Amino acid sequence: MRRYNIADLTDDDLRRLRMLVRMERAAAHIVVRTDYAWPIPIQTRPRQWQEPAIGDAIN
Repeated sequence: MRRYNIADLTDDDLRRLRMLVRMERAAAHIVVRTDYAWPIPIQTRPRQWQEPAIGDAIN
């Protein structure tokens, strides 16, 4: 598996990648690095305490 920084890919690269994924010749995964809670925690009841999920998320 190769890793690329999304900022280094051009529009043409992204179009080619989308085409390969549609043809099932490639798989693409997005890794998100953040210091913020992601996804945003949703309170289901008042005073509910939730620990923020800080770190890497793989889609």
